[in-house]
Amino acid sequence: MLTTALLLLLSAEAKTASVPFVAVFVQGEDATAEHHAGKIEVELSHRLAKRGAPLVDLAARYPPPRHDATEGSTLIKEGKEAYDNLDMDAAIQKLTDAGLYFIKHPEAADPKLLAEVFVFLGAAELQNNKKAEAHKNFLRAVALDPTYQPDPKFFAADVQKAFSSAHHELAGKHKGTVIFESSPAGATLALDGREIGLTPHPPVELTPGRHHVLATRPGYVTAGKLPEVASGAHLDVKLELQPLPAYAGSVDLAKRVTNRNNFDAQVLPPQASQLGQELGARYLVLGKVVSSKGSNKVEVQVWDVQTGDRLRELKFDGDEFGLDKAAETITLWIGRPVAEVVVEAKPEGASGAFKKPWVWAVIGAVVVGTAVGVGVGIGAQQPRGFDIITGIP
Repeated sequence: MLTTALLLLLSAEAKTASVPFVAVFVQGEDATAEHHAGKIEVELSHRLAKRGAPLVDLAARYPPPRHDATEGSTLIKEGKEAYDNLDMDAAIQKLTDAGLYFIKHPEAADPKLLAEVFVFLGAAELQNNKKAEAHKNFLRAVALDPTYQPDPKFFAADVQKAFSSAHHELAGKHKGTVIFESSPAGATLALDGREIGLTPHPPVELTPGRHHVLATRPGYVTAGKLPEVASGAHLDVKLELQPLPAYAGSVDLAKRVTNRNNFDAQVLPPQASQLGQELGARYLVLGKVVSSKGSNKVEVQVWDVQTGDRLRELKFDGDEFGLDKAAETITLWIGRPVAEVVVEAKPEGASGAFKKPWVWAVIGAVVVGTAVGVGVGIGAQQPRGFDIITGIP
């Protein structure tokens, strides 16, 4: 929640007509906080975007490299052709190699296509009287894509029956529990081809077998894995995302500009100005997270790198309510009218709870906020002829 003084430092300097792009960076004060900082960064960014803040489009600015899956696709094609030509030995070899290729290169894999590979492989093994091996591959296919149905045009009744048996067996097994994390956190997680949320992700129950997981985040190389889940077991899966070479310098600058010395600086740090130039951003939203007793306390400041203005001492809990109110405050500050005044917002009572709406009245401009009471007074940069303390319930 917004628990301490909120100081809005408003400059009288003329604003430029360029699009005021916004970049958001949140760091953790320690390893525990860093575990959550990336997710808070992404969630705050989403809320700012919903309120119309023009965020820097990292995905467009730093497009990720495309993964060349030509080798795996060729092996699949050749394996299917061998299967159609009733050359089961060749089909088994090609399809096995295709499966191994995508297990080694999960970032290039399509889980539904890989499930089909295992079905074709199982069918070829069944024709060669390798029933145990066929059963294992049918189980692998069902784990990756429970909705898959073998096409009767390609697979005879014996394959249909064996696949149905594997499907029924897997449904009766105890599921395993998996926790997905990434470094940095805040990556979009796709499980077996379906987006399920951001990392770190709450535990997920999965059927035994290999499952396909991808973690993506703008500015970073996509990370993927095909971890094997055991029945009734617990598994931790962590995906390491590396920043793209062109973005790595900005990531380093963001870490430096949010260290405690720069965070408490009285004037715009040179690293902040450089970071804004590299990203084409006028506003830098910089946050620090402290984790304590199961909650995340966030402190944010916003620099206008063109004027040196700053919104500071914006503190809140990193939950949905806190993030919503922080995004609202930041958006209002970014779109503020030209003025030179300090606005201080303080909650009523010891609880620090912000439950009632309030209004900022700044030199004729009305700005809607989210605190209980507001004091408008003179700050370090004193505006001429403006000396008033106002409380609005």
